Amino acid sequence: MISTLETPESEAYTLTRNLVYRVCSSFYRTHGGDWREIVSFANEIWIRSWRTWEPHRGGFAKRAAYKIQAGLHGKFLRPHKRDLQIFARVNQEENQMTADNAALDLNEIHTPSLPLNDLSDDANTVVRLALDNNINGPSKRRSFMVRALLELGWTGARILESFGEITEALST
Repeated sequence: MISTLETPESEAYTLTRNLVYRVCSSFYRTHGGDWREIVSFANEIWIRSWRTWEPHRGGFAKRAAYKIQAGLHGKFLRPHKRDLQIFARVNQEENQMTADNAALDLNEIHTPSLPLNDLSDDANTVVRLALDNNINGPSKRRSFMVRALLELGWTGARILESFGEITEALST
């Protein structure tokens, strides 16, 4: 006769598995996404919730449901919202000139020593991002620009290629 030893963790999961799937299903119906990734992340949150749960502070099921819902929103919705805000700000800065002409027209910057008109669209976007943001220090500016471009969905290779193109244009 084979007996299975259930740990308190596996027994608790068996009792709350439907809760995990219900929260995931609600999130999936409302926001979409990759079902397997949502469930996988929810299970990770469940494990963290179980390991940090203090029985004297209340029931586990409500805590787990809240933690899973908050975690799913934090992982799948907040970064997307931040991307949209950055994208909207960059587009607004690119497409609108302020009343006092604070935004620079790259066609006016063109000089024989700074041939910005010959740059690609990606490189022009990087230049605009650098010129339109008041950030002190070149290392802070570069890290801000890399972070903003990554959040817009740029790949590291695309960013490095744009930086290289600008460096080459400035060195000629």
